[in-house]
Amino acid sequence: MGASIEYVVQSGDILGDVSADECDPVASARAYADLLRPALEAAFPEDEVTVCVERTSGGRTLRVHGDLSERREREIETRVREIAGDLWTRPDSWLVAV
Repeated sequence: MGASIEYVVQSGDILGDVSADECDPVASARAYADLLRPALEAAFPEDEVTVCVERTSGGRTLRVHGDLSERREREIETRVREIAGDLWTRPDSWLVAV
Protein backbone atom coordinates (compact mmCIF):
# COMPACT_ATOMS: atom_id res chain seq x y z
CA MET A 1 0.00 0.00 0.00
CA GLY A 2 1.28 3.45 -0.88
CA ALA A 3 1.49 6.49 1.27
CA SER A 4 -1.02 9.28 1.58
CA ILE A 5 0.80 12.62 1.52
CA GLU A 6 -1.12 15.69 2.66
CA TYR A 7 0.42 19.15 2.40
CA VAL A 8 -1.45 22.25 3.55
CA VAL A 9 -0.31 25.66 2.32
CA GLN A 10 -1.43 28.37 4.72
CA SER A 11 -2.16 31.63 2.93
CA GLY A 12 -1.47 33.68 6.06
CA ASP A 13 2.22 32.77 5.82
CA ILE A 14 2.85 32.49 2.10
CA LEU A 15 4.16 35.99 1.49
CA GLY A 16 7.02 35.97 3.96
CA ASP A 17 8.62 39.41 3.77
CA VAL A 18 6.48 40.57 0.83
CA SER A 19 3.76 43.09 1.64
CA ALA A 20 0.12 42.13 1.18
CA ASP A 21 -0.21 45.50 -0.56
CA GLU A 22 2.01 44.08 -3.32
CA CYS A 23 0.79 40.47 -3.58
CA ASP A 24 -2.43 38.60 -2.96
CA PRO A 25 -1.75 35.97 -0.26
CA VAL A 26 -4.65 33.66 -1.14
CA ALA A 27 -4.00 33.75 -4.88
CA SER A 28 -0.28 33.27 -4.24
CA ALA A 29 -0.94 30.30 -1.95
CA ARG A 30 -3.18 28.75 -4.60
CA ALA A 31 -0.54 29.29 -7.29
CA TYR A 32 2.12 27.73 -5.04
CA ALA A 33 -0.16 24.74 -4.35
CA ASP A 34 -0.91 24.36 -8.07
CA LEU A 35 2.82 24.09 -8.79
CA LEU A 36 3.63 21.92 -5.78
CA ARG A 37 0.94 19.30 -6.43
CA PRO A 38 2.30 18.04 -9.81
CA ALA A 39 5.88 18.16 -8.53
CA LEU A 40 4.94 15.90 -5.62
CA GLU A 41 2.86 13.62 -7.84
CA ALA A 42 5.86 13.20 -10.15
CA ALA A 43 8.16 12.44 -7.21
CA PHE A 44 5.69 10.00 -5.63
CA PRO A 45 3.78 8.36 -8.52
CA GLU A 46 2.68 5.37 -6.42
CA ASP A 47 1.31 7.50 -3.59
CA GLU A 48 -1.79 9.61 -3.08
CA VAL A 49 -0.91 13.32 -2.96
CA THR A 50 -3.19 16.05 -1.64
CA VAL A 51 -2.17 19.70 -1.59
CA CYS A 52 -4.67 22.26 -0.34
CA VAL A 53 -4.81 25.89 0.76
CA GLU A 54 -6.19 27.14 4.06
CA ARG A 55 -6.76 30.76 5.02
CA THR A 56 -4.74 30.40 8.20
CA SER A 57 -1.22 31.02 9.40
CA GLY A 58 1.26 29.07 11.44
CA GLY A 59 3.41 27.47 8.77
CA ARG A 60 2.85 24.69 6.34
CA THR A 61 1.45 21.37 7.47
CA LEU A 62 2.73 18.02 6.21
CA ARG A 63 1.18 14.67 7.07
CA VAL A 64 2.27 11.27 5.76
CA HIS A 65 -0.07 8.33 6.39
CA GLY A 66 -0.02 4.69 5.44
CA ASP A 67 1.40 1.36 6.44
CA LEU A 68 4.98 2.65 6.32
CA SER A 69 8.11 2.11 8.33
CA GLU A 70 9.29 5.11 10.33
CA ARG A 71 12.32 5.30 8.04
CA ARG A 72 10.18 5.44 4.89
CA GLU A 73 7.90 8.05 6.45
CA ARG A 74 10.93 10.23 7.29
CA GLU A 75 12.32 9.78 3.77
CA ILE A 76 9.04 10.94 2.25
CA GLU A 77 8.77 13.91 4.63
CA THR A 78 12.35 14.95 3.86
CA ARG A 79 11.83 14.74 0.10
CA VAL A 80 8.52 16.63 0.28
CA ARG A 81 10.20 19.42 2.27
CA GLU A 82 13.04 19.56 -0.29
CA ILE A 83 10.60 19.87 -3.19
CA ALA A 84 8.46 22.46 -1.39
CA GLY A 85 11.55 24.40 -0.32
CA ASP A 86 12.93 24.45 -3.84
CA LEU A 87 9.66 25.89 -5.12
CA TRP A 88 9.62 28.40 -2.25
CA THR A 89 12.98 29.79 -3.43
CA ARG A 90 11.39 30.67 -6.79
CA PRO A 91 8.63 33.09 -5.76
CA ASP A 92 8.55 34.66 -9.22
CA SER A 93 6.73 31.51 -10.34
CA TRP A 94 3.91 31.70 -7.79
CA LEU A 95 3.58 35.19 -6.24
CA VAL A 96 0.46 36.88 -7.58
CA ALA A 97 0.46 40.69 -7.66
CA VAL A 98 -2.63 42.61 -6.52
